[in-house]
Amino acid sequence: MQLKRINPKALLYHYFERSVTEFALFDEEMDMPVSYGSRNLVDGTVRKLGKAVTVVYYKVDLTDKVYFKKKTIYSGKATNSQTATPPVTNV
Repeated sequence: MQLKRINPKALLYHYFERSVTEFALFDEEMDMPVSYGSRNLVDGTVRKLGKAVTVVYYKVDLTDKVYFKKKTIYSGKATNSQTATPPVTNV
């Protein structure tokens, strides 16, 4: 799968949990993934994005009529440091 380069000017990213073992990160254009694969791989890409970005997390929800449901929102501006797992805000 071809991946898109990280746009340093992009401020919004979408993180999709497609299954238990498959994750994808898209920028605001959502045309090609920036990162795709395991959670560790995609989380590493999120940590490289910087503190000025907002990442919206989506999780598969098969109980509702929509396939993906917004799970959490992470805003790098709200924290002073980014550790192994970014802090999240429940929606």
